[in-house]
Amino acid sequence: MAEYLVEQFLLHATPYKETSALVTGFSRELGKVRYVAKGVYSKSNKYKGLTQPFTLFSCRLRGNGELKSSFATEALARAVPLQGNALYCAMYCNEVLVRVLPPEEPNENLFSFYQETLQRLSQQENPEPILREFELFLLQEMGAAYDFASDASSAEPVMTEYVYDYVPEYGFTRAGSSRRQQQFYGADLLAIGQQHWTPDSLKAAKRFTRLALSPFLGNKPLKSRELFQKPL
Repeated sequence: MAEYLVEQFLLHATPYKETSALVTGFSRELGKVRYVAKGVYSKSNKYKGLTQPFTLFSCRLRGNGELKSSFATEALARAVPLQGNALYCAMYCNEVLVRVLPPEEPNENLFSFYQETLQRLSQQENPEPILREFELFLLQEMGAAYDFASDASSAEPVMTEYVYDYVPEYGFTRAGSSRRQQQFYGADLLAIGQQHWTPDSLKAAKRFTRLALSPFLGNKPLKSRELFQKPL
């Protein structure tokens, strides 16, 4: 039976049987993993705190299929301190990763960026740029990156004064008869590509990432969006 030593963050956990948990984790070595954490809810279990999210910990996973079992768990750092809107934003990141990541496909770049995102959220920065940058990086790592500086049809530079249609899996083209929801000002596209954040470019980036992530997330609403005081 295969055995793995991994560093990971817990993304989601649900009670399983009487004292165990069914866990989805995000690990540096394996990517998204699912496993049974046995006895973590028993009164005598010293690992109970490790069923909380936003804590980096190591554990051994055992199993040949997609559902493994865990043992020998150890915290590697204190939980990232998150409160209020920062906590809801981090919960949103977790829920998105659970939804969109394929099982057991390692991505160390995304793991490191997720870890950095949690730290930035904990520092009480404005959460909106942090979320938009996380979503854009996630799209890039999933092979859905877009060129915000060039017209996908003509290869000409995006012009600030023009309006562009977003065409899924293709890019941005000079506006035609597309629905307004899928149209963007050239100035905003250039700002998104440079991650130069203004109220207008943040609003446009939010609209774009919702459109681009929608095929990966499916139709089921995200629970974390319902908790947030301001729509994510």
